[in-house]
Amino acid sequence: MWLVAEADAGSPPIGPGLMARQIESTVLAGLLEARHDHAAQIARQRAAPRPRHLRLAESYIEAHLDQPITLEEVAQAAGISPRGLQLAFRDFRGTTPLGFWREARLARAHADLLSAAPGTRVTDIALRWGFTHFGRFSEMYRARYGLSPRDALRGG
Repeated sequence: MWLVAEADAGSPPIGPGLMARQIESTVLAGLLEARHDHAAQIARQRAAPRPRHLRLAESYIEAHLDQPITLEEVAQAAGISPRGLQLAFRDFRGTTPLGFWREARLARAHADLLSAAPGTRVTDIALRWGFTHFGRFSEMYRARYGLSPRDALRGG
């Protein structure tokens, strides 16, 4: 508070240089992390361009949604280590590579349920997209879309 008061008075206690930049950075970080009316706007992620290895990994995952894949296979296709791939997904997607894969399969299952022909079973669609535990599939589906897979199949 003393630094802020001094700066507001027009007489900062320190001159230019590394020390001033470090103090400025600390003060700004404190202000940004404090509670205020603009917290939601600051917390919103900026649309940063995705790194090339992340785009390659996402493309590989999308191309292999109907197949079992491993973290190592995705990392190799992206040209990065498995740990580096996990960090990239965490930083840019807020999930893991296999979590991204699971969500993409769930989205495809959702689209299939909504556009299914009469007589189609939820079990067939779940199995097509690699969900073999039907109870977990139903839980994940309800958590993501707010209704059961069977209700979605019936037209929601």
